[in-house]
Order: sequence, then structure tokens, then C-alpha cells
Amino acid sequence: MIDQSGVFRMEDQSRTGAPILNSVFPPDGRVRVDPTTVTPFSWVGQLAITFPDGSRGTGTGTLIDRDRVLTCGHNLYQDRRGGRASSVIFSLAQNGTDRPYPPVGFRDAHVSEEYRTLSPADPAATGGVVRDYSRYLYDFGVVSLQTGLDPAEGAFPFLYDASDETLVDRTADIAGYPGDKTAGTMWNAAGPLTPPPAAEFLWYRISTFNGQSGAAVRCTFEEDEEGDVPRIVGIHVAGSSELQSNFAVRLTSDVIRTIETWL
Repeated sequence: MIDQSGVFRMEDQSRTGAPILNSVFPPDGRVRVDPTTVTPFSWVGQLAITFPDGSRGTGTGTLIDRDRVLTCGHNLYQDRRGGRASSVIFSLAQNGTDRPYPPVGFRDAHVSEEYRTLSPADPAATGGVVRDYSRYLYDFGVVSLQTGLDPAEGAFPFLYDASDETLVDRTADIAGYPGDKTAGTMWNAAGPLTPPPAAEFLWYRISTFNGQSGAAVRCTFEEDEEGDVPRIVGIHVAGSSELQSNFAVRLTSDVIRTIETWL
């Protein structure tokens, strides 16, 4: 349903009688990011995506190298829309109509063969709700940009394979471009991670919305020898009505190795 603020909330029942989860949990704790040019937000940008059938959409990505953007697989490949995206434009640190960096087009879009084989549905086509989360095991990808960007002068976020013990109840942040807010504005929300029901996913009741798919799930590890540096531990996918939670693909060592082959 839609409440008086215009934000989607938890609906009571679906047509089959099962509860439906949308991605915003009351109270909505999302806060607009402004300015967007300070780390860790200066690594985040909006993706404008076109598919071969002419359909268009937006998503969120994170700059992890001068010319590589980490995002989710369903932003880059959708079988029902003709396969791999035909155009991707990345606007780093976009802040409404303000673009601190010029938008950059893509050279290539990388997703795994396993993701193409499974080809799960675009969560936006199902109202942002996922019922069979296991099909999103490989929902991660990388965009290769035509031109490099370097907002922090050579510093980029770390991809981190964190242990179960360090992740349980740890606070995570997710920043991105939700479609229920003013177009092109970045919003951040934080909350605890919960014990994952499967080793390949992270679970949380942190509010997100369509358009934030592909956003980095960030945690800070105080004991880290690098200091209080936010590390990427997951890639936001959508929400699961079965588990009443939002979820991300977890950055395991296998996922990180695959991403590194695209770098």
C-alpha cells in the first residue's frame, strides 16, 4: 500500500494470502546525501540503462577503480529485455540536477555465465519483491567505463570477504538513488545486518527502493589495520517476501575473485 507520505510500505496480503514485502520499513530512516562529493558517497553514482528492446531503467553503482563500477547483474542483463544492456551511462555523485562529474558511457558490461543461465526476473517487474531469492546467487556485475574517474585521488573502496562473526549485528550503510524520491537524489540509510540464512547472502531491514539495486552494502571495521575505512561487503539486490527482509549478494572470496577477473 501507499501511506500518506507517498512511500510504499508493507502490504497486508497478496492475492494468494501471503504477506508482501516492499523495500521501505517504517519508520523510513533514509537521509538525503548532500553534498555527494565527500567519501564514501563520492564513489556512488546513478546508472542510466537501456536494453536492446528499447526499455530503460536506472540503478546504482559504486566506483571501485578508475574505470570500473560495481553493481548488480540485473542492471546489466535481462533475458526478457533482449539480454545485455545496449547502453549504460554512469553519473558519479549525482545530486539531483547537479552532476559534479561528467556522465560517462560504457565500454562493456560484465555478468557471469551462471547469472545469464539463471536469468532471474528483474525485481522491479515484480514490484521490487523477490520470492525465490536463491535465483539471485550470481546477481552481481561490473561496468567498464569509456573514461576514468578518480574522485579521491587514487583511493577506492575495498571489497571485503568478512566472516560471519564480524558481520552479525554489525551496522551497515546503503547509499543509492531510490525511485520514490526526487529524481537523481542520493539517499543513505543504516541498520544492523542479521544472521544470513545462506552463506551467499546478507539480510537487513534497511530501507531501500527500486533504483537502489546494485548499491554497495558498506561496513566499517574498527579493528581493521587500515583504520575506519568503509568496506563493501555486499551488493544490494531487492527484498524477500518470504523472509520479510531486504537482501544483498554477499562478497565471498569466490565473488571477489570473479569481480577481479573483470578488473
